[in-house]
Amino acid sequence: MSVVYQGADGSIAQRTNTYAVANILYDAKPNIVIERWADQENLPKNVGKTMTHRRYHDLPDNMHPIERGVNPNPAKLSWTDISSTLRMFGTSADLDRENYDFHEDKLPMITTKLIGESIARIREKLGVSITKGGSQVIRANGSARTDINTLPSEEDFEIAVEALEGYDAETISKIVTSTAAYGTESIQPSYISYFHTNLSSTLRKLDSFIPYQDYTKMPIPGEIGTVLDKVKLISSNFALPWYNAGASNLNGMRGVTATDVYPITIFAKHAWSVSKLAGVKAVNVNVVKPVASQADRHGLLGFVSSDFYYSGVITNDNYLTRIECCAPSRS
Repeated sequence: MSVVYQGADGSIAQRTNTYAVANILYDAKPNIVIERWADQENLPKNVGKTMTHRRYHDLPDNMHPIERGVNPNPAKLSWTDISSTLRMFGTSADLDRENYDFHEDKLPMITTKLIGESIARIREKLGVSITKGGSQVIRANGSARTDINTLPSEEDFEIAVEALEGYDAETISKIVTSTAAYGTESIQPSYISYFHTNLSSTLRKLDSFIPYQDYTKMPIPGEIGTVLDKVKLISSNFALPWYNAGASNLNGMRGVTATDVYPITIFAKHAWSVSKLAGVKAVNVNVVKPVASQADRHGLLGFVSSDFYYSGVITNDNYLTRIECCAPSRS
């Protein structure tokens, strides 16, 4: 975590700055969900903006017995490099002098809270945008997205799990903690699915559904349960559908001119990765109260701002699959 202190030129006291940083972390971290099962990488400083993720391929299994005095042919290491570029994202809000002086609320505190929530939404939306673009697709019906007008089924999840297991994709047993203190926590080994809340009621009706209350006291935010005793179900308002992208026959599903097609993204271990700049923590925070300067002679405007470096990339398409389906209409 880095904080800009500007002391005599008008920034608020260091103690308050430090509190603002902690406040942003506490507001943002619990709401950043999709990154919790991503691989976490650091890009060294001063080496450019491009992060290279190297995925090593499995060695071939030598099934021939080793003969006396005969050296077997050695296997050669092979790998695939996947690149991503760190970009800066952020948000800011003004601290108006009159509001700062006369408003009954503690505006710097309120502003840092709102910025923390905004940072969380930005990061979550970035993660969703990246991971819903995987190439492994299972459709609830039909052969193209424009055919889809059906609810997800248990068979769809069975096909997804079989596909992941066919690539020897590992289940996820550790995730990043949701607290401001960075670390990992253990979970029941499972694949993790991420989907819009509009699908929750449908998934609860699947035959193998088990509510999270039956197996944990510490659910992941948005977790509603498991299916097939192997896939965690995580709901989120950020897993938006492709609106009006499905079949023109709505078939009782959500949509206007065509059905809305919802992704259920299912992750295995090492499916995707998130990178940050080494030596720079989660976010950079600037808190400056209204103060007179050459450019602002009456000190009419201060600000709170926060920014962070980010890149995310799917590192193994075989460890990520997506069910495309519909949600029931409530009209």
